[in-house]
Amino acid sequence: DLVAPTSISVEVTEVPSNRDYDVRVYDGNKLLWASDDSLPGNDARVTQTLPVGTYYIVVERKEPTAPNPEREYFVRYFRTP
Repeated sequence: DLVAPTSISVEVTEVPSNRDYDVRVYDGNKLLWASDDSLPGNDARVTQTLPVGTYYIVVERKEPTAPNPEREYFVRYFRTP
């Protein structure tokens, strides 16, 4: 929950070369505020200033669709009021 307008950054890093992940930020009404549809093997990043409210970060695996038991990626979240 953000209690004041806040700049956020979300990074999906260390993505293996044969994997494709996208990152999105939604509000409590499922309205999309930010997204990055990166290419396979590339990191995904979003930066957005958000108003007061509740937000959700979604990391979606696009390719391959089958899970991999190895570590897939890291997610980092930063915010600046």
